[in-house]
Amino acid sequence: MGDISNWDTSNVKCMNSMFYGCINFNQILEWDTSKVTDMSYMFYGCINFNQILEWDTSKVTDMSNMFYGCVNFNQPLNWDTAKVTDMNAMFWLRKLQPDLKLGYVASYGYEFYVLWRINFNHLGWDTSKVTDMDYMFADCVNFNQPLNWDTSKVADMTDMFAGCVNFNQRLEWDTSKVTDMSHMFLLLNFNQPLGWDTSKVTVMNSMFSGCVNFNQPLNWDTSQVTDMIYMFSGCVNFNQLLEWDLSR
Repeated sequence: MGDISNWDTSNVKCMNSMFYGCINFNQILEWDTSKVTDMSYMFYGCINFNQILEWDTSKVTDMSNMFYGCVNFNQPLNWDTAKVTDMNAMFWLRKLQPDLKLGYVASYGYEFYVLWRINFNHLGWDTSKVTDMDYMFADCVNFNQPLNWDTSKVADMTDMFAGCVNFNQRLEWDTSKVTDMSHMFLLLNFNQPLGWDTSKVTVMNSMFSGCVNFNQPLNWDTSQVTDMIYMFSGCVNFNQLLEWDLSR
């Protein structure tokens, strides 16, 4: 690939999957992204990418899977995310390997957990329009930054921090629209109070599974929950009284 650092991208609206599977890509990109609305999968599997991206993201609505598998990426992202609605798996560091037959990066299964160094600077983003945060930081083992976010429209937090072993920040979030919290804190050293509105949550499957340090009171509305299987599996220190509605 030649030098693309100074391309005129002033009229580009979609950058979906632009560098998908470009394992060795690591060019500086001083681009005009002021009209781009879709950056999903843009750097998917770009294992060696680690450039500062001082971009105008004010029109972007979809950042899902944008840095999926970017194991060396660790740059500050001081972006305008006010219009973003989808951050699904944005930084998921699931184990990747080159697929020699297909010529792109393929993902391993869940059994391969990875230990990458990623620990972004504080993400002070406007997340007021985001509805989907599932798998957002999955397997970001070293991630432990405060997230003072507006989550009032988020409906899905499935696996959001699954495998983020060192994450232990207070999350004073509005979860009034969340319906799925399954595997949310899977295998974490997390132990923070969660005074959340769970009145619409239907799935809490394995939510705290493997959280050996977790021991917080949970005065939650569980009247809509239908699945709590393995919710506290392996929570060896958890000893709270749970006066929950288990009618469903």
